[in-house]
Amino acid sequence: MRRPRTKKTSSLAPGLLKESIPHLLLPYRDRLYDDPTPCPECGSEKRNRYDKQPRIFATIITQKGFQQIRVWVKRYVCKDCGRIYASRSPFYPGCLYGNLVIDLCLFLSAANPFCRVEALLQQWGLQVDRDTVRNYVKRFGERARSAAGTRIDQSCVAVNLVRLLFDLASVEELAARMPGEVFQDVADETYPAVKGAKKSMRDENTERTLQGQPPVKYPQSHTLATCYEARHRFFLSVLVTPTAFNTMLADALCAPARGCVGSVRDGSTCYRGEHIQCANHKARRLIARDPEYRRLKREATCREQVRDYCLRYYSNVKEKEAAKAAQRYPDLVQDGVFVGALSTNSMEGGNWRIKYSLAVPYKDPALLEARLLLIAVSDSVKTFKAGRPQETFAQVHGCFAYSTIMAQTSRPERVGTGMGSGLGHGPGDGSDQSARQGGHTEIFALWLEQSIQRAAKKQAEKEVTTTTTD
Repeated sequence: MRRPRTKKTSSLAPGLLKESIPHLLLPYRDRLYDDPTPCPECGSEKRNRYDKQPRIFATIITQKGFQQIRVWVKRYVCKDCGRIYASRSPFYPGCLYGNLVIDLCLFLSAANPFCRVEALLQQWGLQVDRDTVRNYVKRFGERARSAAGTRIDQSCVAVNLVRLLFDLASVEELAARMPGEVFQDVADETYPAVKGAKKSMRDENTERTLQGQPPVKYPQSHTLATCYEARHRFFLSVLVTPTAFNTMLADALCAPARGCVGSVRDGSTCYRGEHIQCANHKARRLIARDPEYRRLKREATCREQVRDYCLRYYSNVKEKEAAKAAQRYPDLVQDGVFVGALSTNSMEGGNWRIKYSLAVPYKDPALLEARLLLIAVSDSVKTFKAGRPQETFAQVHGCFAYSTIMAQTSRPERVGTGMGSGLGHGPGDGSDQSARQGGHTEIFALWLEQSIQRAAKKQAEKEVTTTTTD
């Protein structure tokens, strides 16, 4: 095991931080935790004292070097089944340091890469190695997936943030708890590059240029999809996968949004059901075929002419979409005006905030998902927003705490081989990577075959239309 390098706090570090945190942890030294629980094996309360075990609550940085804050945890032996188990204590299962230290690591990891978290803690007089921070974040992701996974058949593919933030299965239950509130969701996907993929793409394009072949346009990337509540500003679900986005993944992503009205999508055929097409995406698709726009691009004497025409065109499209949406979703109409979202702009902004907070690329999808969950929770639960103190909806009405996730033990994910129950909610921690990326289940194979048939039918209809037009 590699030991941490010797560290010292910077002379520029504020004394309020580098002195208060070690002094806050020093009173824990040699504390004894003697609060027995029923036997976790059989539930019996008949027990005998077994021994007391030393645990490292934290490691602080002093002028003399590292100093460990040790506590003692009592252990007991069950009289009925012989199981040896520990007392209640401030430690999460499978974690070395105390819960205060781990919660601080998770909080900082929402906005900083792991090496930066280690550097920040060093300035505050606390020693936690970068690899240890990474392990804590990954375990958070696994346990969050176990507690709030959204599954297809027996494979967990997304994480339900409504479950994490409010302890509810979907927005439908949240709306029932809060009568009078109207919720509207927006879903979109983005594709952050895999670590090292951009360099590999540049090298490959150099070779392709020498051979006279067209260059590769995009590097290898993860599929990162999110669903966002546009009116109350919190994330509903997140999905990270190395495979291409498809209809079944879109259904899993949007499952927690059940109960929202006026869902907005970008026009992708992966999204099913009734929804509003994003006015921005629709205007771009329509204006690309507009004869007047094409003529202006060729003959305009200045860019302002093209820009003014585009603004008028977009305004017309937006007005038409607002009129349609007002008729279909009266809950989003106030004083005769549609007040809901008509575009995926809020989700585009959410994706940019996520990528900005990620800061660095990742190769492991599980690690990317874990950091994404921390970022999404941090973005949803705020007390300062838009340049002023402001509590968000999830901050006021939510019940999220790192301890509710980290105190759980991960359960292995199972992969079904027969026809499953389809989309649903169930356990799955994603710890078995082969389970997440294994062979297709029967229901997925059936969906894939139907998709191929639909694509072939559309292509045949398109060819017939083209022939008739000619």
